[in-house]
Amino acid sequence: MSRENLTLCAVGVVLAASMTAACGPRTKAAGPSPEAATAAAQKALETHLSDRPDSYLHRRVAPYWPVEPRGRLYVNYTGGDASSLAPVVEWDTSDESDASTKRPLAIKAKSISIMADSLKKQGFRRLADPGYDGPDHFSIAYKSAGTLCTLEDPRNGSLDLEPKNGVATLSCGTFASYTPDMASYRKLKPFLDAYLSSGHKFARGDTFDLNYLKKSRTPGYEIAEFGGGNVGACCGLQEEFWRKDSGKWHFGTEDGPTSCTNYNTPVLKAAFKGEPCLDSVRGLKGRVG
Repeated sequence: MSRENLTLCAVGVVLAASMTAACGPRTKAAGPSPEAATAAAQKALETHLSDRPDSYLHRRVAPYWPVEPRGRLYVNYTGGDASSLAPVVEWDTSDESDASTKRPLAIKAKSISIMADSLKKQGFRRLADPGYDGPDHFSIAYKSAGTLCTLEDPRNGSLDLEPKNGVATLSCGTFASYTPDMASYRKLKPFLDAYLSSGHKFARGDTFDLNYLKKSRTPGYEIAEFGGGNVGACCGLQEEFWRKDSGKWHFGTEDGPTSCTNYNTPVLKAAFKGEPCLDSVRGLKGRVG
């Protein structure tokens, strides 16, 4: 850069277009980091919640987002720059009366409102997305520059109300982290390939989370179960997989514990031997094999 341009940049006596030419291209504001976003939200809760939660749960968990442009499957990640916040309220879960859940539900509704307002004040705007704009509006996505945050939709009411997980969760991460090289996606890939090769398809916003991976009761086999869900809905199916002698994973059954009659081949009976299933005729719990 010439001495003349340095002088122009210092005193700011040129027009914006000339400034770009003289001083170099402008850079966009980075926006709040995930940790800064959740920290600001907690400060807002501490300031504006008249009925304080019993504690705050902090975790390094990012929201769900596709790893590929226009991807249907949404994946999250942990660690790194991920940050989540949830106000925790304790109550007697054995008491299912309206009186018992009145306080946690009130704090949940107020917390969501305060955290959403905090995001807006930090420069976040609601992100229109086919996954998060699903039929049940389970969560709402927000964006500020390279940072993504999701917050439960206030219309959920008592849905997913569990003391140990907090009454409402704000999760934040960075868009740049969602790539096919992401560790959580690489772990999923063998199961995704098996699922798709069996003729199944993902809907926009679907999620896939490991419930368990363990050795079968039959030597040489391993089995795994994933919980399917969707960021725009509340519930999903259970997907079961198997492999033999550390080979490729294969899709087994869906919606477990499924009917015992679904384990209808020698390999499925061997792989899932002793696993719980349902006797569709008598409506009783049984075991495979």
